[in-house]
Amino acid sequence: MKEIIIVVAALLAVSAPASAAGGGKCTGLQARCAIEVGGKCDPNTGAWCYGWWKGQRCGSGTIQAFDACVSRGLAKR
Repeated sequence: MKEIIIVVAALLAVSAPASAAGGGKCTGLQARCAIEVGGKCDPNTGAWCYGWWKGQRCGSGTIQAFDACVSRGLAKR
């Protein structure tokens, strides 16, 4: 039973809406870019994803859009 609860908690954490990622640990460049391209970030853990992740849809977004966002962010540093 403990394993089921952990799996459900993990799924809920990953499926947090991007709008909920306004603070917390979603401040890194990759997390911000994942949100920008339509992905998600869990503000409690900082776990981010976009497109398909582990066989499930994690918002929209493409690798090209994500890479372009990261490149823009790195160019500003």
